[in-house]
Amino acid sequence: MKSNDKQPSLIVMGVDLLYHGGKGRAPHFSVVVLRDNEIVAENPEVSLHRLIRLLWEYRPNILAVDNVFELGEDERKLAKFFNLIPPEVRVIQVTRWPEGFLKIKEAAIRAGLEVAYGKPSPLRTAYLAALIASKGYGTEVKLYEEKTKIIISRTASIGPGGMSQNRYKRRLRGIVLNLTRKIKESLDRYGLDYDLTFRKSGGGLDSSVFIVYAPREKLYGIVKPLKTSDVRIEIRPIYKPKISFLQQEHERQLQRYLIVGVDPGISTGLAILDIDGAPLEIISGRGLDRSDIVSHVLAHGTPIIVATDVNPVPETVKRLAAMFNAELYVPSQSLSSDEKRQIVQEYISKYHWITIEDNHQRDALAAAVRAFRSIESKLRQVESYVSKLGLEIQVDKIKVAVIKGKSTTEAVEEEIAKLYEEEEEGEEGEREEKTEVIQEESEVEERLREEVKRLKRERQYLRERVRELEEKVSHLEFELDYKSKVIEPDEATARTIEMLKQEVRRLTEYSRSLESEITALRNMIASSNKLFLMLMRGEAVPAKKIHMLTSDALAKLERDFGRLRENDILYVENPGYFEREALEEAVKSKILAVILDETDGAGLIDALKKKFIPVMRRDEYFIGELYGSLLVSRRIIEDAMRAKRKLEEEASARERAKILELLREYKARRRRELLRGIEK
Repeated sequence: MKSNDKQPSLIVMGVDLLYHGGKGRAPHFSVVVLRDNEIVAENPEVSLHRLIRLLWEYRPNILAVDNVFELGEDERKLAKFFNLIPPEVRVIQVTRWPEGFLKIKEAAIRAGLEVAYGKPSPLRTAYLAALIASKGYGTEVKLYEEKTKIIISRTASIGPGGMSQNRYKRRLRGIVLNLTRKIKESLDRYGLDYDLTFRKSGGGLDSSVFIVYAPREKLYGIVKPLKTSDVRIEIRPIYKPKISFLQQEHERQLQRYLIVGVDPGISTGLAILDIDGAPLEIISGRGLDRSDIVSHVLAHGTPIIVATDVNPVPETVKRLAAMFNAELYVPSQSLSSDEKRQIVQEYISKYHWITIEDNHQRDALAAAVRAFRSIESKLRQVESYVSKLGLEIQVDKIKVAVIKGKSTTEAVEEEIAKLYEEEEEGEEGEREEKTEVIQEESEVEERLREEVKRLKRERQYLRERVRELEEKVSHLEFELDYKSKVIEPDEATARTIEMLKQEVRRLTEYSRSLESEITALRNMIASSNKLFLMLMRGEAVPAKKIHMLTSDALAKLERDFGRLRENDILYVENPGYFEREALEEAVKSKILAVILDETDGAGLIDALKKKFIPVMRRDEYFIGELYGSLLVSRRIIEDAMRAKRKLEEEASARERAKILELLREYKARRRRELLRGIEK
């Protein structure tokens, strides 16, 4: 018996640098493409631009290299390369093993491949790299942050026009608004963290942008790319162009307390003041998201107040305040343009060197200044009280405690208690006090720890390249001195320690990746359990899902879930194309209804109606997805049967009308014939 079970093909593209590009020239590579370990294409020389085109043409599962820095000589150029290739392609460096870096020939031998004597050619190296990666060896290279951008915008341009043009504009804006709502609901349903900015217009939205704090692969099945004649949904992973070394600066500025004003949107404004109201940084920019704001703020110190100029407070500002464990300042009502202009002008008159470049900077600064003014009198009272006491205590700490709700006397007494303990315990007390300071800020650090970890992982790639070169130099020196040099015990111990450190780093990275996978699996299991219970209670019914209504798709559906049966519900993801044979097979199976995402696919809808199969909208019944099937509300059965009866009644009415029309024509013809007979 012939089996139809077939695993999807594994496509691997192996590349090796042929030569670096000179000034104004791109580098060239040798390329080999394997499908299930069989060569399907090879080219001894392609440019970088052609390599990128081939990646989009073949869309391999894996791009295999012997050194990732052949694709870009630094993180900035690597990020540019990663931005231009399909996001689902995994980049594997086949010479990076748990033991450290290996030569391509040694990696091939360890992978069980036969290697000819001598140095392999670039084309042979590309082939070996592809084979090694296809066997599961090597290390995946990730140069991106855990963020994804979703852009919803119009496809069609809108020019000048009359009344019909205005209706078309409103229609497009309404579509963008509806898509934005659907994506927001999906992200909320799966508990994904995100920022949303949009450009509002009459009757809807011109465009909207989501920054989702999750990798691209976590959005599969939740949000899908879309392009129609009217609108498009683009999904892009956000790649980090360079590594920022902010840790030392952060530690140095830990004792500086800040007031931060934020004006979120498509373009975001950010104003950072110290606790005395002096300006530290005022910036704005398109695409400035939460992680960018965090980096700018931590470069100056620890925020104690995050402020906005509008009420109700934007969700982005609320989340930033929670991340920093800072107080949230919200005005009793949104500040008007005149109020913000007056606040900023008064402030600039004091700090005359400040330049405000746009309205976003103005709004952020107005929010920060307004927040400072709301606490200014309290801060002056603290300074006056502490100066009268004459104690050598940190006034800023007293101010922070007062801002967080304590009285001045309580805050001073707590600081005196710390000083007293320091005198009692000497040097040990000093260490404990430092620990207390760190503990006070541990909540902020805890929230930002993931951000720091990502920066460290990205920095590690650069260190790996340096370590690779150092190991090559060390290996050559060892070979030159091998006959005469005796390794001293201390040197051998140092080498062993270095190997152990590398193993610890590898295991740490592996542990982090496992934790991420476990979290994703737990979320998936919880969602699946909920949907399964709804299915068992009869609150939901399954709909069999296919990509397009074609014979191949129905054959695959039969292999996975069995043949179509009477009263089955079919969900077609792409209704724009269908095959008549597949439609007839579905009709023959007596399916109850077909579900579509939108009203696209007019040809399929008309063909189904002629066969008395009702078409139902996905968004009216959708509950979730479970094991490759769509779960929809049980009421779809009654609605579909009602719609089916309506289609049959309409067809019957049309048939009766046609028969009556034929009878009328027949009677009229007979009457004319009789009259002609009488006249004769």
